[in-house]
Amino acid sequence: MVRIRETAAAGTFYEADPAALRRRLEDCKAAAGRLLPAIRPRPSAAVILPHAGYGYSGTTALATLLTVEEAPWRRYLVMAPSHRIGFRGVALADYDAFATPLGVLPLDRVAMAQLASAPGGMIGYADRAHAGEHALEVELPLLQYCFGARPLLPAVVGMLSAAEARRLAPAWRAFWNDETLWVISSDFTHYGRAFDYLPFVEAVPERLKALDLGAVDLIVRRDLDGFERYLAETGATICGANAIKLLLAVLESAGGDYVVELVHYTTSGEKTGDFSHVVSYAGVAVRRKDA
Repeated sequence: MVRIRETAAAGTFYEADPAALRRRLEDCKAAAGRLLPAIRPRPSAAVILPHAGYGYSGTTALATLLTVEEAPWRRYLVMAPSHRIGFRGVALADYDAFATPLGVLPLDRVAMAQLASAPGGMIGYADRAHAGEHALEVELPLLQYCFGARPLLPAVVGMLSAAEARRLAPAWRAFWNDETLWVISSDFTHYGRAFDYLPFVEAVPERLKALDLGAVDLIVRRDLDGFERYLAETGATICGANAIKLLLAVLESAGGDYVVELVHYTTSGEKTGDFSHVVSYAGVAVRRKDA
């Protein structure tokens, strides 16, 4: 029997109807073009994308993906945080495919088996981490829309220190190649009483942007230890921080042939006008220096 992970976020984070979803993505693409008229695609190894509802973060996500030159990738490797299940390490999905309103993405079972057999015991199958998780699913229609269907290597990342990320890096480094597009799913700061995060109450838009760009600067500089310290010092509520740590650990082991660039930054407050309850979104791309 073929086991398919059905959608959990369609109808809430994005449209469940395929035609309506494509219209939404066309609108986000057009908005991205207006915001960043000089967008041009270049060879890319990885992106960091937000995973909020497309009405809030879709333009940032599309702007980032529009900078990625399509290649004959064998797989999409998508890493997302866990919002519902607490665990340490990385959870793979023991399904055969993931479904979205735009079609089905088969899973790269061979690649997952290779990761699951890695020493250290921190990578394993855990469907419960995937079953209701929106953060990974939200990226899939974006990839289908931009680049079509490819095999998927889905991973939900639980708690992870910088040291643990470094220990895991060799297993993931096997897929740091021209055959794999990496997608790290992360929103940035979640500010407000509902998130139990109120480090300041005045000049919120400006101070929130400074807080987020401080984290982005460390990612751009590929400073894994600095990023971990920044999270500890500021308490910045970056939900995909552990997946970002794993990306930075892989970049650290990959050497100096890559540059990391901020493509676009925005917040939900810029759309709603409400900065008492706000989430930030950053789109980031990783490219070879000569790209």
